[in-house]
Amino acid sequence: MERNLLWSRFKEGDSTAFETIYSSYVDDLLIYGSRFTKDSTLVEDSIHDLFVRIYERREHLNTPQSIKAYLYSSLRREILHRADRREMPQDEIQESHFQLDIDVEQAIISSELNKEQLSLIQETLAVLSDRQREVIYLSFYNNLSHDEIAQVLGINNQSVRNLLSQGLKRMREGTELPVAVIVLLLPKLF
Repeated sequence: MERNLLWSRFKEGDSTAFETIYSSYVDDLLIYGSRFTKDSTLVEDSIHDLFVRIYERREHLNTPQSIKAYLYSSLRREILHRADRREMPQDEIQESHFQLDIDVEQAIISSELNKEQLSLIQETLAVLSDRQREVIYLSFYNNLSHDEIAQVLGINNQSVRNLLSQGLKRMREGTELPVAVIVLLLPKLF
């Protein structure tokens, strides 16, 4: 079903459309939320409250250009808001604290890199800014467009392009792999 039609039916109160939206995105939202905090209860509660809130306010919601970007943006705000209310320690969660960890064993299986090259990529990811990591994750793992990423992060399209370009440049310099190889491998690494 086309996403705009699905959203329209959801806004009209169609419970099947709501269930479809939920089931289509909940797993991705869990993974995305876990990039901000390892507190799975916080992530699950945030997702629950997000869906309750959009269901209750459905008649007043605009139709987003991208449901996925809308949900990611809303979840991001919800997690950060909950963390503030819980007065979690700064090192536990913060707006810019976005983690990308490579499962080295799985990455070796799904790519043709050796363990040393994967370790270099992991080290390079660690030195990227939190925003660069998040833009790379949203772009290559979630296939979001620059406009969708801008919506999720609340920044403009040019900032997304700059962050992505700078991040890939730093990865290329840190690994000495061509950018084309890095771009092809990124979706397999997370």
